[in-house]
Formats: sequence, structure tokens, C-alpha cells
Amino acid sequence: MARPADARVRPGSWGFRAGLLILGGVALMAALGRWLAPYRPAAISGPPLSPPGPGHFLGTNDVGQDLLSELLWGTGATAGTALGVVALGIPLAWLVGLASGWWRRAAPPLLLLTDFVLALPFLPLALLVLTWVQPGRLTVILTLAALLWPTTARIVRAQALTVRTAAYAEAARALGGGELWVLRRHVGPATLALLPSAVVLMARSAVFAETTLTFLGLADPAERSWGATLGWAFNYPLVFSGGAWLWWVLPPTVLIALLLVALTWVLSSTNSQPR
Repeated sequence: MARPADARVRPGSWGFRAGLLILGGVALMAALGRWLAPYRPAAISGPPLSPPGPGHFLGTNDVGQDLLSELLWGTGATAGTALGVVALGIPLAWLVGLASGWWRRAAPPLLLLTDFVLALPFLPLALLVLTWVQPGRLTVILTLAALLWPTTARIVRAQALTVRTAAYAEAARALGGGELWVLRRHVGPATLALLPSAVVLMARSAVFAETTLTFLGLADPAERSWGATLGWAFNYPLVFSGGAWLWWVLPPTVLIALLLVALTWVLSSTNSQPR
């Protein structure tokens, strides 16, 4: 059933505020996690598989490492990867989308490239790349940025095409405005207005992809992240036979879910349209 225009989600909605609150908490964890962590994540600080208690608020893993420290250190890796992917992917997507939507001669090769990357099987290709090259955070960022930009480029191109042929753009040309003036005054700002939603969408995809890849062990094994913590837990064969999953599997799962939900709430609020 169609929703009335005045019922759409607005940036002041509870979802937007709750999403920003969660994102703010994650940002604080990423910025201060290394100083708030009671131990270094690689340090053996207690008996293996100790339940939560004094000195280990989230218990320890199978070798006696503090899980709270692992999660606090891992926040920076997970959030930093998402920010790196956005910083590289969004400018590339905007330039490709704007160029293919404005310059007709540039459209065929750029659209061919965009469709080619869209057609690639994302997870198998990422697995292949990260298996062949040296694992590391930069490798993950470059791989994800190279694979996640086409959707945003398509959206930007559609907006550029719409504005280029709009009545007010034609009126500007009729009044003496050159093509570059129309591009700078109308088309460019209209496409830039799409980027806040594109940033959130790409960040959400990057978080999901990063946690998946690190869960599978395709990153630097010495670096902590939420996905890596889950991966180590599932490598322990008895994690679900006792109660260890409550403090080893559940906390990183909840953190990943909260971050993805927060990004979804912010996206739905900033990208909502009348229906």
C-alpha cells in the first residue's frame, strides 16, 4: 500500500537519531578502544574460557586472551576499513557516474566498465584476490573499494541524465548559459546531493563484506577485528557445547548487527522519498 508523502521518514525521526547514537558509540570505541582496553589483545591475561567476571568483563577465549580487549581493538579495524572503502569508492563512483551521464562519448566505455564490475561474483572474486595477494588491512580496503563503487556510479549517472535534460537546464542554456555552467550550477550539485545516502550504503556494504572476509581468515591474522574474533570462535570445536558462546560469539555478533542496523536506519532516513 502506498504511503502518503507526509508519512515518510525524516532525518529527525527516531530511527535516524537512534542510528546516529549507535554510530557515535562505535566511533568512540574505534577512537578510544586501544586506551580503554584493559589488556593488549594478544596478551594471555587469564585462564582459558573464563566466564565474564572481575578483570575480564567479557571473559576469555580458548587461550586466555581478554575478549573485551579484542572487541575494543577490533572496532578500529572494522570501522577503519569501512571509512577507507568509502574514501576511495565514493569519489571514483561519483566521477564515473557524472562523466558517463554528461559526456556522451565517455558513456559507452564507462558503462561497459561499470556493468563488467557489477557482473563479477563479489565474494568469490574477493576470496580469490585476498588468497593470492599478501593479506592485510590495505589489501581488504582496496579490494572492497574496487568492487563496491558501480552501484553508486549508476545512481549518479541516472541523476546526471535527468538534470541534464530538465526544463530548468534547457532554460539556462536558452538564456546563454554554457554547458560547463549548467554542469557546475545544476548537474554537479544535484549529483552531490546523492552522496550522503551513497556513503551510508557503501559503508554498510563494506562492514558486511569486511566482517565476512575476516571471519573466513582472509586478512592479517595478527590484526583483531569483529569478524576475526567470530572466526576464531567458530574454529574452536567446543564453543557451542558449553557456555563459551555466550561471551565469545554473542558480543561480536551483536556489535556487527547493531552497526548494520544503525547504518540501515540512517540510510532509510536520509534516502526516503514520497511514495
